[in-house]
Amino acid sequence: MSIQKIENLNIHENPETNTNQFDIENYLNHNWEKIKEVVNNNAGELQTIQGEQTTQKQDILDLKQKDTEIDEEQQTQNTDIENLKKENTELREENKSLRSDLNNLIPTVKGEGEDITLEGTAEATFKKLQVGGNSWQ
Repeated sequence: MSIQKIENLNIHENPETNTNQFDIENYLNHNWEKIKEVVNNNAGELQTIQGEQTTQKQDILDLKQKDTEIDEEQQTQNTDIENLKKENTELREENKSLRSDLNNLIPTVKGEGEDITLEGTAEATFKKLQVGGNSWQ
């Protein structure tokens, strides 16, 4: 679309040559009709452009809203990731502590020949002691 220009208006270049014959009313009316036609055409184009502009503004607002929602979702996901990392670190520490506790609870076995000695059994509970191979219990 392009804005139209007012062209070909009646121009009375030499008014002194026909001062008695010049019909100013017809002259002005003819020019006025040309101006109205161009203005009306331009007004229609302007309304179309304004409608497009309104649509584009709404599209921009929708995109900004969507961008905001994506940012909020990403922030939530980042928070969730940080919480999971923290929980993972806590679980690793707990696992390390449990392994240490487990190592302290398992009795140490020393054996030479036919004698076997269990050490560090103060907190250990045995339901059944099994010995494999050729040995006496």
